[in-house]
Amino acid sequence: MKKRIALLLALLMIFAILPNTALAATESITVNTLAVPANSILFETGVLEGIHMIKIDESKYDGTSFDEKADWIVEGTDLIIPFRSNVYAGYQFALSLSNAEWFFAQATKDGATFKTFNDANGTYDGSTKTYTRTSGKHLIQLGSAGYSEAEYKLQVSSLDPANAHVTISKDYQITDGLYGLRIPLVSVVKSDSADATVAINGGNASTISSQKLIFAVSSKSNTKAVVLEPQSDHDIFGGFTLAIHELRPGVIRQDETIKLTLPEGFYFVNIGDALAKSGVEPGLSGAALSINYGSTPYASNDKIPTITNVPAPVADWRTVVISFDKLNPSDGLAGALYLKGLQVRAYDWAPYGDINLAIEGSSGVSKESVKIGTRVDWGIKLEAGTPTKILSGRYVGPSNNVAGQTISDGIHKTARVSLKEGVANSWWATRKTVLALPVAESDQKGAKLRKVVIFSNGNVSGIGKDGNGITLYNNGKDNTAVSGSVVLNDTTIVLSGLQITSGKTAELYFDIWVSVEYGFGKQVGDLKLTLDRTSSSVTNGELGQSVVIAKVTDPIEVNTRTSDLKIGYQYQSTADIQIKETQAGALLEGKKVLVTITDYVSSSFYFSPGTQIKVTEGDLKIRNISVASSAGGFSSQSVSWLSKDDTTTMSFDIDKASTVPSVITISSVGTKLDRTVPLTNKESVKIVVWGTAVAENYGLRDNSGNTWHSGFDTPGEVLPYVNIVSSEAGNALQNEVEFIIGETFFSVNGRTFTMDVAPYISKASNSTLVPARYLGNSLGIPDTAIVFDDSTKTATFVTQSQVISFQLNNTRMTVNGAEVPMLSPDGLAVAAEIKDSRIFIPLRAFAVALGVTVDWEASTQTAIFNKGANGIG
Repeated sequence: MKKRIALLLALLMIFAILPNTALAATESITVNTLAVPANSILFETGVLEGIHMIKIDESKYDGTSFDEKADWIVEGTDLIIPFRSNVYAGYQFALSLSNAEWFFAQATKDGATFKTFNDANGTYDGSTKTYTRTSGKHLIQLGSAGYSEAEYKLQVSSLDPANAHVTISKDYQITDGLYGLRIPLVSVVKSDSADATVAINGGNASTISSQKLIFAVSSKSNTKAVVLEPQSDHDIFGGFTLAIHELRPGVIRQDETIKLTLPEGFYFVNIGDALAKSGVEPGLSGAALSINYGSTPYASNDKIPTITNVPAPVADWRTVVISFDKLNPSDGLAGALYLKGLQVRAYDWAPYGDINLAIEGSSGVSKESVKIGTRVDWGIKLEAGTPTKILSGRYVGPSNNVAGQTISDGIHKTARVSLKEGVANSWWATRKTVLALPVAESDQKGAKLRKVVIFSNGNVSGIGKDGNGITLYNNGKDNTAVSGSVVLNDTTIVLSGLQITSGKTAELYFDIWVSVEYGFGKQVGDLKLTLDRTSSSVTNGELGQSVVIAKVTDPIEVNTRTSDLKIGYQYQSTADIQIKETQAGALLEGKKVLVTITDYVSSSFYFSPGTQIKVTEGDLKIRNISVASSAGGFSSQSVSWLSKDDTTTMSFDIDKASTVPSVITISSVGTKLDRTVPLTNKESVKIVVWGTAVAENYGLRDNSGNTWHSGFDTPGEVLPYVNIVSSEAGNALQNEVEFIIGETFFSVNGRTFTMDVAPYISKASNSTLVPARYLGNSLGIPDTAIVFDDSTKTATFVTQSQVISFQLNNTRMTVNGAEVPMLSPDGLAVAAEIKDSRIFIPLRAFAVALGVTVDWEASTQTAIFNKGANGIG
């Protein structure tokens, strides 16, 4: 509104220098924008003789339907339309009201006629619904300019009482002076859910501009209550101020009574006559009062409880009734009442949370509820921001605050944790408070602190604000780091002896870096920090609070299945092994992956020749693939069963980390068992995928220098891989085996294994000869059951039912002591031969000795044992 009037005044200055032809349009205003309840009748200004607002049912008007139209009578406002150009008699424009309708009416009060309009300014003909403005004597003052009133007729539509049209009664020339229209917005405001507006439709002519103006803001409430600075406390809420603002002048009456009611569990104290003060701005004044507690009159101070001497409270003390007997109602400007020094106390059993005060007036003060404060528990509250996503098995940088060695902020920093007092002085400085991570016990996976940065809100001595806090490292030597009254251990942050500014609430904030044991993601997932129950000296209501600070995922998933391994046989097929990253870069660049077969005891397991490994999905790069068959096993950082020297381990390095989750597949896997495994083993042989690329924090037991002592015992992914089962004699002889002339590989039941020499066809006998050791292994005969006597140049194979010997250049083999001639399919004599320092055995003769069928595919030069026996080939 101020902007609009300022614009109008600026325009008036321009009008004085512009020619009349330039002054074509108008800028309309309303004298005042009202705030009224629904169902209010707006009278012409001056009719109510200084009364701004009264109730219909109290006025007792007769002769009209005032009480049906509205509940309130309000001094209204006028629409002002200054002429900026010549206006001629007969010119018309329309006025349309929204959320209101025109109401030119009259009633009888105390025998006298009473009208909604001032008949000194105009008359109203009810039969034609026409208001005629007859007075031309009143000036319209706009800034320094005075406008004479123009005469007009306003006719309300007989079909729609919200619409009317205005007809100018005379000619008005700019050269004769300044003229304008004053139209009283005599109307009924209908709803409290929308503003009342008047729309001006000037028609095609440019004499009067089309506009839309708000003339009444509708509100169902008379007052609005506000509590200045609501308080948070445990039991005493003292000295707060309640302000009750009028939304319209005059709504708080001289005889107003205000009832204040607290919720169950709370009561008033320290109530006195001096607490009520009126607004200092023009409006309300006076404000003498009397106070009752509920239905009990306030008589003397010994009836009023005080903070220092509170007797047993009674139910009435929840309610205070304040009566005003010397209050001067507001006139032209809405006022406010201020009730100062209100004090409230809580019972021990009062509920925690917001405290809402119910307010109810006898007439003008609106009924509402307002928050005066919040009841909080004694003690401290543990909170955390959004949990971060981290991987288990990570070392997370150097451990000590040594020059050039810092833990990266980007690695395993968890959500920021806060520890806050509910109210001042509730967290006693001498109390011990312990924040704890989950501890690894037995099969339970755990986490350990690597670094903690602590800062405060400035109310804790020795711990500054963000940027000036303290930094603690878990140094791995004695596993403690101390700064004043804060101690950092592997899994705990211990606070004690804190000095907190008197009367202030303490807040501590923790930025935490952690290292999480491999397997935590699959087992638990949510990493929590807890107010420890066993170590802290905080109260029971505070114990056990937990917050999630990180969502933990394991870096890989390993997929395989369990195969049966038969006692006494080698090169038995086992399942493929698939290593899948859970996210890009999960396998760490420049670090090693190890894959180990072990039974936790001492048996020797080996990856057979021909096992293949490659990246089958994604862009991960690997290199340095190797298998350690004798001195392999788990590395020296481990001191557990994982370090068995006779356990085979396959290894490879991560040459380049992936940018998309990748998959490594180990295929054509066969395992070889050096000797018989005791059948007392109840657990499966395990496949373990580990190494520093998977779990770099495994082991790390060196407490010297700066090496962190993690103590985590989970090397990586551990899955069942082989079941050891007994075998009947000869069941491994059912293997389907293929040897190809000239190739240094052979297959067993579809899986491929390598040799260091190749089978060939003997020129002397036209027969297939195969290296003795690989021939025996292919049908399950272990190396320990294959013996070569160098003095007699004899190779002997020992099975559960047979002993078979082949002597160099001898065309007879010995089977269980009996000599058996060896012939080719062509009837030629066949003998064992030596080539490349290896003894080669006639394949067909060997099959005959064992009772195994053999086929020959000439097109591929392939000899096949038990063709089709396992559904292969």
